[in-house]
Amino acid sequence: MFEPARGDGPEERYRVLQAAASVLERTRYQSLKVRQVLTAAEVSTSTFYRYFTSKSDLMLALLREDADRMKVYLVGLMAEEVDPVARVEVWLRFGVRIAFDVEHFGQFRVYLDHELMRDVPRELAELNGRAVGPLREVIEEGTAQGIFHSGDAERDARAIHYYVRTYLMDIANGVLDRDPETA
Repeated sequence: MFEPARGDGPEERYRVLQAAASVLERTRYQSLKVRQVLTAAEVSTSTFYRYFTSKSDLMLALLREDADRMKVYLVGLMAEEVDPVARVEVWLRFGVRIAFDVEHFGQFRVYLDHELMRDVPRELAELNGRAVGPLREVIEEGTAQGIFHSGDAERDARAIHYYVRTYLMDIANGVLDRDPETA
């Protein structure tokens, strides 16, 4: 699921992140207890609080790393295409594919957790916004080339992101079928 990046701080911090990712594979965010993470990481409470202020801070650290890694991967996929239309299609396929990839869909569900959204709404909005940047840049480029007719690339990118995210939320909430044949 989540894979913390090595080299982002002391080994203890990495172990805590790795343990949290492991615990999240078996439980939801709401059920996750800091004690479970401490036990899995084999670290003390003081070690945990040296690096993280709370359970939500720990989760944000995992989500940030994941969002950064996915953005780099997505930008790489988009760079393989020359045409702005094709790059938008890559962005859309990437977003929709999350629903059909068990690992990434599990990670996406963490973004929807009500407790986490209540605790850190601004931070989650910022993380969600990271996916908008590459799309906005392609829309701006396509507009400059006369391919797209966008009066506000940021607004248009956010609207597309909203539709894809709503699609994923509807699947997560059982409103839509998760069958790739009907996607």
